[in-house]
Amino acid sequence: MTETEITTIICKCGAAFRPQYRGTLLISRSCPDCRYKAALVLRVAQLNVSKIRDVESANLPIKQVSAKQSAKNAELTKIKKQLPSNCIIPDCDCKGIDLCHLLAKSLYPEYYTKKENLVRMCRIHHNLFDDCKAFRQKQTFLFNQVAGFDEMAANKYFDYADHLRADTK
Repeated sequence: MTETEITTIICKCGAAFRPQYRGTLLISRSCPDCRYKAALVLRVAQLNVSKIRDVESANLPIKQVSAKQSAKNAELTKIKKQLPSNCIIPDCDCKGIDLCHLLAKSLYPEYYTKKENLVRMCRIHHNLFDDCKAFRQKQTFLFNQVAGFDEMAANKYFDYADHLRADTK
């Protein structure tokens, strides 16, 4: 097995996830289960394949997580396991690997762990939902889901007129 054939990284919590490559750089995300930063940027040539399964041996800085944040992460993981595994966007057959906050967690921290504010999306739709207001506005079923628990926030975040909810039912 050559160093460029690394397909899985095992986090200290036991979760396996795939690294991402950019040229000769191995760039891996945080662990999908515990959000531990398994690897930030590592040169593939510097990796020892026998040690890649042990994240601690990579001598990476460990990101400290507070007990409060750890409890939130555990709750989010529990909610994610209860949600359907496919992307919630219609006509998308991809696995919903990302947990998407319908109301941005930076703007509405009170809904950070509210189940009604969380859905699974594929990475492409998650990025579109977060970054593109026009795409977000087309997802009227998600607007209605958010309006069910905070109509004012839904109107503001989706940038809808107050009367639109009645029109989409």
